[in-house]
Amino acid sequence: MWRSGEHPKRPKLNIFALPSRTTILFALIVLVILLPILVSLAEDTPLCEPFIVFWMLLLPLRSFLRRPDQEIRRGRMTDLAPQFPALARHIDRLAAQAGLCREPRVLVSNEQGTGLRTFGSFTRHYLTIPVDRAPRLQTDLESHDRDRREGAEAILLHELSHFANRDIVPPFFAHSLLWVAAIFLGLSLFTTLLNPFLYNTLVTFFDFSALWPSEVLRLIQATDPEIAQALINPPQVGPATWQRYVLFVFTAHWPLILGSLFLLVFFWRALLRTRELYADARVAQWQGTANIIRQEILREAVRKMIQPVPGFPPLPARIRQGVGFFFLGLTSNRWLFSLLATHPDRRTREECLEYPDRVYGSDLAIAVTAGVTVVLLNLTLGSLFLSRYLRGPNATIPFILGFTIPSLSMLPSLCAFTGSSTELRRRIIWLALIFTGIKLIPQYALGLVVAVAVIADPRAIELAAYTLVGVGGETLPPLGVPVSFVIEVFVLRPAILFTFVMPLTLFLFLLLDARLRRAALTWYGVPVIQKHPVAFFWGLTGWLALVLWFVVLPFYNAATVPTAHTLLDPMILIRMVLTLVISVIVVALLATIHRRYAGHCPKCGGQIPGPYRLGMTCPHCGELIHPWLVANY
Repeated sequence: MWRSGEHPKRPKLNIFALPSRTTILFALIVLVILLPILVSLAEDTPLCEPFIVFWMLLLPLRSFLRRPDQEIRRGRMTDLAPQFPALARHIDRLAAQAGLCREPRVLVSNEQGTGLRTFGSFTRHYLTIPVDRAPRLQTDLESHDRDRREGAEAILLHELSHFANRDIVPPFFAHSLLWVAAIFLGLSLFTTLLNPFLYNTLVTFFDFSALWPSEVLRLIQATDPEIAQALINPPQVGPATWQRYVLFVFTAHWPLILGSLFLLVFFWRALLRTRELYADARVAQWQGTANIIRQEILREAVRKMIQPVPGFPPLPARIRQGVGFFFLGLTSNRWLFSLLATHPDRRTREECLEYPDRVYGSDLAIAVTAGVTVVLLNLTLGSLFLSRYLRGPNATIPFILGFTIPSLSMLPSLCAFTGSSTELRRRIIWLALIFTGIKLIPQYALGLVVAVAVIADPRAIELAAYTLVGVGGETLPPLGVPVSFVIEVFVLRPAILFTFVMPLTLFLFLLLDARLRRAALTWYGVPVIQKHPVAFFWGLTGWLALVLWFVVLPFYNAATVPTAHTLLDPMILIRMVLTLVISVIVVALLATIHRRYAGHCPKCGGQIPGPYRLGMTCPHCGELIHPWLVANY
């Protein structure tokens, strides 16, 4: 956009033409936290879910909308233009060249030791520059030295790219959602646990026989003597009921609290790191070269290491530089700092500029993300906010997420793939096995705990059953559920399903998905792929997920837990038939497109042999094939 780079020796993938990993991570965070709460409205749960749903939706939104004002007050921010008018004009110019629909309000921050930042809400966008950085940026932008000028532009463009990438709302809203979930549900757990104690204290302290009017008591006694006796002498909560109540409350709250904290520590930070990688790629696209932003990445890393830490006395220059370069060397070890860092390290940023498809992570990272998401979602759905979910293993969540996340995450590497079919199959097998291994760790652990508990004390079955439905009373009738039934349904059958059936199913679906995508990349003249590639690839993944969900999984659920799932349910049959009809139409449409467009140049109509390769040209007319997939740097 500003300067055309030299023709690269190796074409690079344009990651902005594919589904965004930032969107995927944000969707996973919202899914894990809000899905159990929202679905509880449609299910039979003993908790007061409308109250919880209302506050879980209102409080994060309120916190998110208030955050910009809090940031401005905390940083003592003021408008930039009155203090640095030349810098403000340059930023306006860069924002206009970047094509931003809404230019951000530029502020100067008086908080020491901070860097350039972007924040905002749905309608308010802010770019803040530290007061100690603004003069240098203004000088560099007006310098006659081209490297200094373009380096300063790259720094500002990196921040402006966050608005172009629309990644301002996801990290800040996700942060508010996770904090509110942890704090609000923690307070809800604490106050709910106090209810039996407060109730027993209340019924002991007050004389209820003196509180009721005698006429009302006589009327109630004439109607129902048992109710009248309960009003005069309210029963206290006994030890057995209290025990079940405590288990009930903990089971309802702790999965969501633990899940929100885990997402805040790991997934939210991964979201922050990913948006920085997208910002680097956007700057390279705008400037036509990655060399400028790469140099600024190195300078920024060194600057952060040698500058004094806010709140600590300044150290001598030699000591400060030595400590800075020591930590600079440590940060090169990505294994130590990558999980908890809010920004990617220098090596990762440079690798993703050279190989943009690595923004989505390696096959190991993709499988781990999918596996951890399934474990967390199973954990949160297992809370009593959705008590009916506990009907055996219920394979829907693990299978659907185990397919959709790898499907979308593998797409960039498939677009840049140059290996053989055998190598692709090995990658998919490896990914499916890693995901299955992560899913099986808690599966086996939970199965072992359940088996040991019910074998050691069969009464644990009744305690768990009555706790899940929130039944009160000191003595309850026995349920007569045999230990063998519990072990078979909750231990053995799920173990067989997830150990053997799941990896094979995921491998077959992912392999089919990969081959469909590789075939679709040879449809060089299809308008929908040229103009709306993100929607096309999302639709392809959605269709296969629909087939897995409504056609395949009902058979697995019915075979695994026939007492809880059946194929004769009218809703299951209707969904299955509709999905099959849609699938017939989709397959016919894809086959027609393949016959018409596969391997044909959209310009000259000549036949192009072989699979698609990133940056390939037509051997007849020299036309670049799929130019929207190739980055311009």
